[in-house]
Amino acid sequence: MSAAASLAHQLGAKPPAGLTLTEDETQQLADLIKTARATQGAELEASLLKALEIVPRPLRGTVRKVVGL
Repeated sequence: MSAAASLAHQLGAKPPAGLTLTEDETQQLADLIKTARATQGAELEASLLKALEIVPRPLRGTVRKVVGL
């Protein structure tokens, strides 16, 4: 996959026309976005699991299903 295609995939849209980056810079930006999203997802899941600790134990299974964990 080309760097431009990789960046478009990460952005979910075509990159802005005024974006002037080299092939290496474009790939690096795509990789940084991918890493940031993975980190953000992991942190969000960890915070949701931590928040479940205040839910009474008998309700945790139901709450997990509701929030999608």
